[in-house]
Amino acid sequence: MKEFEKEVMMLDKFRSEYIIQFYGVFIHNKICMITEYAKYGSIQDLINKRTNTEIPNKIRIKFMIDGAKGISYLHSNGILHRDIKPDNFLVVSIDDNIGINCKLTDFGSSRNINMTIMFIERMEVEDIKKE
Repeated sequence: MKEFEKEVMMLDKFRSEYIIQFYGVFIHNKICMITEYAKYGSIQDLINKRTNTEIPNKIRIKFMIDGAKGISYLHSNGILHRDIKPDNFLVVSIDDNIGINCKLTDFGSSRNINMTIMFIERMEVEDIKKE
């Protein structure tokens, strides 16, 4: 529940064309989050469905660029996503003439950069050697 609350707060805070748009939350038997519709699901869904035909290189490159812009937006706002994978990029278009093809989602594992840096600064050298 705590991760869900954090994700809702994160999504509500961000306004970028490279981050999935958050609209709200409602409870009907279970808690549901309302976000922008991604017609094709995640990049992972698209990979799994397209077994017979390959995803064109031009679209793959656009996915990477859109993803990098979403991550860059988070970093410029002091946030680390911490769960970057094909499941967490939602595909809104597979038309290479459209400006944006995929958007970043799933902020349950994200952290504030300043909190992470503070933790590293306080870590003992002996702890680092163990890892």
